[in-house]
Amino acid sequence: MVLGSRPTATSYTSIRTVDLSAFEEVISVSHLMHKLSLGNSAEPLSTAAPPWLLAALEAPPASGDTAHLAAQALAAAYFGRVHHQESMVQKGAVIYGRALKGLAADLEDPTKASHYLALTTIMCLGTYELVAFTSGQGWTQHAGAVAKLIEMRGPYQHQSQPEKGLFLALRTFIIIRAMTIRKRCFLEQDIWKTVPWALDPESKTTAQYLHDIFCDMPGMLEDINTLGRLASSEDRSRLYMDLCEKTTSRLVQLYKWRWRWHVEFSGSCWEVAASSSNTIGVDKNSPSPFSSILYFDSIRLASDITNYDAILLVLLWLHRVLRLPFSPEVMLATQDPLLFESSESNSPLLLPGRATGAEDVGREICRAVDYHLLENRHRAGAFYLFFPLRMAYFCFDANADEAIWIRRVLVTVSETGGWEIGRNMLQSLPSMPRDLDNDVFRNLNYSLRKSAKQKSTRFM
Repeated sequence: MVLGSRPTATSYTSIRTVDLSAFEEVISVSHLMHKLSLGNSAEPLSTAAPPWLLAALEAPPASGDTAHLAAQALAAAYFGRVHHQESMVQKGAVIYGRALKGLAADLEDPTKASHYLALTTIMCLGTYELVAFTSGQGWTQHAGAVAKLIEMRGPYQHQSQPEKGLFLALRTFIIIRAMTIRKRCFLEQDIWKTVPWALDPESKTTAQYLHDIFCDMPGMLEDINTLGRLASSEDRSRLYMDLCEKTTSRLVQLYKWRWRWHVEFSGSCWEVAASSSNTIGVDKNSPSPFSSILYFDSIRLASDITNYDAILLVLLWLHRVLRLPFSPEVMLATQDPLLFESSESNSPLLLPGRATGAEDVGREICRAVDYHLLENRHRAGAFYLFFPLRMAYFCFDANADEAIWIRRVLVTVSETGGWEIGRNMLQSLPSMPRDLDNDVFRNLNYSLRKSAKQKSTRFM
């Protein structure tokens, strides 16, 4: 690297030991790339680091100055949080302010606003808010801006790289934001689940099919909130029936996905006895509530399972709130499609229909936490664990051992992992719907009986 030139991703990955005062940016960004990598220590950062971060760092100077500033702000703040260097945190805040001004100017320019670098800029700034947590709304505002830009660009603009990779990386960010505000998002539309892969259908991964189901959750949460506020009994019954159908069909779809994952990645998870050396959030006065923890072949597979469990919890809560019986379709989906009974005994994971309650699903998420956070071969665990762990927290009473352990883990993630949102996550990420009032169901039952009577009269 030539002094005076802007560093590239290559210079970040090759840096080893240098003087911090002379090369703060190189060191902080190299540190960030390693920590956000989804690969193992042998995998090149050019393939393991997040696409949005790589795009920001490799942006040409003429058009990518704002994106590069946003990446610098994130890197400085994250390095400062992890290493408790307040000067770096403050430096990140100053650069963040400059990047915000640059972004505002870029969005006034139609060409720059529609360029993929605007997406990378906003994602860097949104991730900065997860690190610095300057306000509870900061990251949701950036996620909302990303959603608007992607929707404006349309699905056909995300069929080739780097746009496709950015879209796939940002999808979860958009969905969690939509769940937080309880509003459906455009990603639930079929066109957004098909067109980005149309040029290469075989490129769609198992995890991406899971995210297709995840895209439907915000709209279903919005509908459950709307259900209790509708004045018209006919509108309530219509929405209730639609919600029942969606909840059942998505649960069937999710269980089928889980069986496919089980067949494709059989043997990729195993149990390890919990101990003080492989478990966080414990001490001699607060032992782990789990006798064993889950290890995986890769952080990607671990993320598959925790995301599956989180989506399953949403659907099971909706199923309970709607007071649905388990339909024959759901019961059939819980059965091994290969009828290979011995496969069950070899897996420490919960197969479809094997959980006795939401607590079992929550515990499975918790038992995967240590692998996400402590396994040295993997660096990005906390970043991908926040939403599943938030969902797991709802499974337990606030005074339960598991809930107390989750709170300790989140403090640890905040204090040693660099993610300040961990300290505030239980208030900042989506909560689950409350049960509908009995009056709502009395009105629904009356409307459904009335509708059925009208239909039978019509055909007499």
